[in-house]
Amino acid sequence: MLWRYYIFSITFLGILGFWQAFAEQLPVVVLGSGPAGASAAMHIADARIPVILVTGDEAGGLITRAKWVENWPGIQPASGFDIMTSILKQVESRGVSFLYDTAVSVDLTRYPFTVTLADSAPLKAASIIIATGSCPRKLGIPGEEKYWGSGVSGCATCDAFAFEGKPVAVIGSGDSAITSAVHLAEYASHVYVLVRGREIRAQRYVREKLREYEGKIEVLYGREPIEIVGNGESVSGLALYNKETQDQELLNVEGVFVLIGHGPNTDLFKNQLELSDSDHIVVDPISRQTSIPGVFAAGDVVQWAYRQAPVASGSGICAAGKGAIHFMRYELPTIAQ
Repeated sequence: MLWRYYIFSITFLGILGFWQAFAEQLPVVVLGSGPAGASAAMHIADARIPVILVTGDEAGGLITRAKWVENWPGIQPASGFDIMTSILKQVESRGVSFLYDTAVSVDLTRYPFTVTLADSAPLKAASIIIATGSCPRKLGIPGEEKYWGSGVSGCATCDAFAFEGKPVAVIGSGDSAITSAVHLAEYASHVYVLVRGREIRAQRYVREKLREYEGKIEVLYGREPIEIVGNGESVSGLALYNKETQDQELLNVEGVFVLIGHGPNTDLFKNQLELSDSDHIVVDPISRQTSIPGVFAAGDVVQWAYRQAPVASGSGICAAGKGAIHFMRYELPTIAQ
């Protein structure tokens, strides 16, 4: 078996030398260490292609803020932090190199691509996988940041069961907010849906679902959240401004779900890659390659019908990872010639 190791090492070093000479530094750089980025990096490393994973501000991504995740196949409910800690350990054991830094700019106009980092030397890459995720849009009111992950959440599917038998509030009136309210109704003792205006914006078939939960889901119109209050450790209420009476109200809830939309983290790629009207990266549906050859995207930066961690992980492995491997093995030599 040892002779196989030596043969592999000589071959691997030879290929790496070619890539380094051509790309000046690295074969593949993955931006983002959430489920999509981590899964893609591991898949590429399993193909014996050197890869470096730039973690971003939050190693493990947004999911690490989830107190509980109950929809990850094969495991009992666990915190997002514990799940991603386990995944990143697995990724590292496969030979992926980690760089705990944040990309501040990316130049995709010249080849090899250049990634400028906040604290480290710039990286040049033959291929890039963008897995920078998305951020839930927030209210910007007192208490929101303090209790985020301790009663305040942006994902009902992730955290609903942590509020079994407890009253909760859903802020928002779009499809995501209403479907989340319906999901929460299976767990919470009571669900308040707070609508700033006079009508719900969700599609009709989504709105009609509320009829099945009369007495369990209560819609409050003309309410504007002004503060999330708590005991220092968890949420105990939500202060509201009633636009009709012009009075302040205190809603006694133990959970607040902020569901006013998500925004993809694609600012670094504007005017370089083709983006949708919602600023998501447009990709080939099979390879997940972007409008620039050698640049791939996976996870929440791509337009998805479902923002779920297992979906993001699958998109990293089955799409972007495989696309990058194919590019490195079969398309890069052609470019080099």
